Amino acid sequence: MPAVLHANEGGTRDPLVFVHTWPIEGRYFDALARHVGSEQPLFALACPPPEVCVRFNLVADWVEYELDHLSGLPAGPFRLAGWSFGGVVALELARRLAQDGAGVSSLDLVDTWIPRGHPRTVAESAAHHLQRILALAPPARRAEIAAVARRVPGQVRALTSQKAQKLARRFGRGTPPPQHEVDPQARAIWVPFVKYEPAPYFERVTISACEASIRRNDGDPSLGWSRWLVAGFATARIEGEHRTMWTEPHIKSIAQVLTGTGAGSGAGRGEWG
Repeated sequence: MPAVLHANEGGTRDPLVFVHTWPIEGRYFDALARHVGSEQPLFALACPPPEVCVRFNLVADWVEYELDHLSGLPAGPFRLAGWSFGGVVALELARRLAQDGAGVSSLDLVDTWIPRGHPRTVAESAAHHLQRILALAPPARRAEIAAVARRVPGQVRALTSQKAQKLARRFGRGTPPPQHEVDPQARAIWVPFVKYEPAPYFERVTISACEASIRRNDGDPSLGWSRWLVAGFATARIEGEHRTMWTEPHIKSIAQVLTGTGAGSGAGRGEWG
């Protein structure tokens, strides 16, 4: 697969550049190109090959790779977009382009969960549960406290077991866990995802999300991004699930949002100006 996919290059609108991070994304490019219309130039920065992915440990590594390939595209300003982890890369690419004085006319995050949106330590977990409990009405609050109390003993046992296993391995006791070969393209996503630290972003963003992702983010249509989007954001709900949203007929809705021909279901901190 070429490093850059392209379609509708004769169109007059700002180029729409999609950041691909999963190999599966290339199969939907032609359908998306048809739905965005002939006046919308469309490019996709394809998922890097495995021999390149092995060097990626941070989102910044992805950004440097994408910048190299952007240099071969028509001049911006660009309309940047990304699905899943690609949205994280697209956001940081937009931030870098702004720092370098290049124009970005829009940024779309398609079903992109914010990294570190869920707790990874005991302290983060406690703060997360407390925040949820305080936001609930008294009847629901009591039910949530009871639910958390039921989960805590099992979580404590699991954490204790993990700590004991780590100590046993540290002092040469116990059987080390088997080492599994990790797909370099998957590693190039999960390692930067875990290490990513969000920062405020000062331009408008559109967030498209499926219902299942919204539910898994406590009903938040921004999928955890709202506190970091200083200039506000618009939201759009897409039918289907995380992967099936790219199949017909749902992909048409994604194309409408990307081209501004479909209305979002709401907005954060004000409607679009």
